[in-house]
Amino acid sequence: MRVLSIFFEKPLSEYKGKIAVFRNQETVPTDIYDVYVSTLPQHDRTLLEKGIRIETPEELQRLIEDYTS
Repeated sequence: MRVLSIFFEKPLSEYKGKIAVFRNQETVPTDIYDVYVSTLPQHDRTLLEKGIRIETPEELQRLIEDYTS
């Protein structure tokens, strides 16, 4: 499980005002979604500004679906 924790450490975050996925601790996202963080509730904005730690690929997929639907 340690490998997953490193790979998925805070991959879901804010980038230039939009929701983005970062992989392998890169500074540039691999995916940017057309969802502006400013349109989300304050709690979600705060989480995304700090970065959301993800434990599994399924959790990442679920969060992306939640934010983009």
